[in-house]
Amino acid sequence: MPEPLKSLIVVSEAPVRIAARDFVSWVASELELTAGEATDRVRAVFDVLHEAVTPGEFHDVLAQLPSGYAELVPALADRQR
Repeated sequence: MPEPLKSLIVVSEAPVRIAARDFVSWVASELELTAGEATDRVRAVFDVLHEAVTPGEFHDVLAQLPSGYAELVPALADRQR
């Protein structure tokens, strides 16, 4: 990962589980966005990740997240509608 992004990543000893809506709120706060703007950006990141890795790898990522995150994945949210 290129600098300065690499220096912004915080590695912790133990994972911290955070609900999807709390994560979106955190993104909104950190980036000074509205909740809607933060949701759009989180969805965009998941969309890029979904396209960048294999379906199995993407499933492994989602399996480690609380269930609410599936609603933030455009490809999955469209199927649920």
